[in-house]
Amino acid sequence: MAPVPRGDALIDWLDLAGLARFWMPYPGLTARWTEGSVAHDRRGRLHAVVHGMPLWRAEAGRIGGAVELDGFDDYLVAGNVLNPGAGPFTVFLWVKGGRPGQAILSQSNKTGTGEVRLGTDAATGAILTRLTDGSRVTQPLVSDAIVTDGAWHCVRLVWDGSGRYLYVDGVEVAADQRRLNALKSSHADFHFGAGKDLEPGSFWSGLLDELRVYGRAVMP
Repeated sequence: MAPVPRGDALIDWLDLAGLARFWMPYPGLTARWTEGSVAHDRRGRLHAVVHGMPLWRAEAGRIGGAVELDGFDDYLVAGNVLNPGAGPFTVFLWVKGGRPGQAILSQSNKTGTGEVRLGTDAATGAILTRLTDGSRVTQPLVSDAIVTDGAWHCVRLVWDGSGRYLYVDGVEVAADQRRLNALKSSHADFHFGAGKDLEPGSFWSGLLDELRVYGRAVMP
């Protein structure tokens, strides 16, 4: 089978590596959502329900199609994808458009524990996360990387168990400079493209594509 395209007529470690490439392409993947009136989780566990009238742009995505949200009342909601206090995780997606102060991903505040996992700074449009460990000295992690400039950007939030990291287009743009305690726990629903309270001004106005959540720290 390996090396591609025709192999070498030998069974060795190259064939094992080739098999692993197709057998487990996304280790630790918790959920990955795709198009439809119900945004289907490719793993079949955590389907997201569409609210408002988002448009599926079959040819406009960064990779294939993407969902377009209007910035007024369009958003998607899924169940509790993961508890941020349970251990390392990664959120990964492509974004295009948006305005300063809008949310990309949050957890519902109905339980009083909701936070904006990923959003944009209200003044600059730079990527940020408001997830904290609950300490009074721990502030939201804010970068200088603006993602509301109308171009596609690959955005990634990583929690490795001791620190938060933000990446834009594969480059680290913000990271904690000291060790943090476990993040605050939440078992609330996930909002894609809306704030934790569905407050006006928090709805994303733009495209979202290839949204994935991993139950481990995935660095670029």
